[in-house]
Amino acid sequence: MPKVSVVMPSYNSEKYINYAFDSLIAQTFTDWECIVVDDASTDGTLNIIKEYAAKDSRFKYKQLDKNTGSAKIPRDTAISLSDSDWIVMLDSDDMLSNDAIEKLLQRQKETNADIVPLKLMRIDEEGNIINSNTDRYLNFNFNEILSGLDAVKLTIGKWIICGLGLISKQIHLKRDNYLNLCSSDINYNMDEYDTRQMFIYACKVAFVDSHYYYRSNPNSTTRSFHIKKFQVLNTDKLLLELLEKHYEKNDNIFEKMKYQRICNLQHCRYMYLKYKNNISNIDRFNLKNLIKENYFDILNNKYNIWSFSFIKKILLTRNYNLFIFITFIIYLIKRKFDNNL
Repeated sequence: MPKVSVVMPSYNSEKYINYAFDSLIAQTFTDWECIVVDDASTDGTLNIIKEYAAKDSRFKYKQLDKNTGSAKIPRDTAISLSDSDWIVMLDSDDMLSNDAIEKLLQRQKETNADIVPLKLMRIDEEGNIINSNTDRYLNFNFNEILSGLDAVKLTIGKWIICGLGLISKQIHLKRDNYLNLCSSDINYNMDEYDTRQMFIYACKVAFVDSHYYYRSNPNSTTRSFHIKKFQVLNTDKLLLELLEKHYEKNDNIFEKMKYQRICNLQHCRYMYLKYKNNISNIDRFNLKNLIKENYFDILNNKYNIWSFSFIKKILLTRNYNLFIFITFIIYLIKRKFDNNL
């Protein structure tokens, strides 16, 4: 039985998946398996997977019969096929530093942690490091050991820590939606919810100064426009319900959560205005209702907002029409700025 299972969802990843595979082959720790579940790719991804599996028995794969449109389903399927007690998640266009798995296991052994996150580094399409993501770690102590509840506080409003690294398989199994493969019930960005669930269930979270390289690929499903991206509003509501089960009402995590919901609501309103001509009439109607429902739901959750920016305070006005007007002005300003770049 391998010590670590690296689980990888893939979909139309022929341009980058070999880099992900090669970063595993280059690992200083070699007792791993990589389980790839392909979400019915239509390009040459499966052929590349088969080539690596034919050369190295540590690579295993399964292809789903039809595309699910969610990385959660192939990822959870891969976890269900894993043979080890420890899981490392790796997307098919990302990479790990050569010592990542070795350092993760060393840190887990030292601390007996349930989760050991890596240090996230953004890279461009060519694999060059983008420095804009390093500021989050300037004052972070990688020797720190946190409870899962304290770790979650570093992910709300702004990700101070990374949610990717070494995670006990038992933590995955505790998720209330683990292996719920009914795609109609799964939000597009459900990993945002799942990550916080796993942190909450962890007794100890330790950290390691080794890298997960996240590729900023403009053609990836996470960066290109899709109507499913509006489901972040549903995910935020689920996340708020999760936090309400585990934190006291006066905890400042709720101010952070409200701020996060406002930011995502504003972003969804911006996406609606930018892409509405590409959206059907029925979808426009549904999205307008979704935005309105979430606006009033945020408004009805009464938390302190005085630390918020001026714009965020304005967006909380109880006049919905004013909210619509302000977000339209913000959209016009952003569009003009983007056109001038």
